Amino acid sequence: SKQYSIGFIFQKNSLTVDTDFYFKNINKITALSLGYLNPENPEFNLGNQKIYGFEVYTKKEFNNINVWFSYNYNDIKSRFENINNYNYFTSSNSVKHFATLSTSYKKNKFKVSLAWNIRSGKPYTLAQKDENDNFIFDKINSEVLPIYHRLDVSSTYSFKFSKQDKLNGKIGFSIRNIYNKKNQLSKEYIGNNSLESPIRKVDKFGLGLMPNVLFRVWF
Repeated sequence: SKQYSIGFIFQKNSLTVDTDFYFKNINKITALSLGYLNPENPEFNLGNQKIYGFEVYTKKEFNNINVWFSYNYNDIKSRFENINNYNYFTSSNSVKHFATLSTSYKKNKFKVSLAWNIRSGKPYTLAQKDENDNFIFDKINSEVLPIYHRLDVSSTYSFKFSKQDKLNGKIGFSIRNIYNKKNQLSKEYIGNNSLESPIRKVDKFGLGLMPNVLFRVWF
């Protein structure tokens, strides 16, 4: 593989900005019929992948408050012998836009933070059933899942069990996906290992509202 990148870092007072542009070319990658077995093409296929990307990260401090923002643009194209007439198509792991906004507040031994994540949905290949109840696949990764986003909050409190010993403790509480967003992670088709095997569609979703409790002791 070959990778080319250029970027810069800017720092002034409590502000930091870090950016990076990159291009990567990967040769002789393999695919077994595009990730699922196809009875008409059950062999490994050689190909290459091109990745274009841009990243930016910023951080700002305000007394006891820190704010972070990051954004990532990622475009991944792949092509393989004997697949899609050796033309490039969007890779299944190509998530074009990904952004995170976070903030935290710290006062003495208490800390609370809030983070919001949003990203483009993953590409997938659309398949529809015909009159014989068989799946007919559309163009490779021509569809995109709905936008993924969630909001998380967490808080911790550090303490000492006594002033005499070195035994320390921390308690914490967090909630993942506060507004209980139903995020779809993938859409897959499995079971097509042979012409006689039925194909089954599998939709995978992320966790909903998820509370967590933390208790830690160290010395």
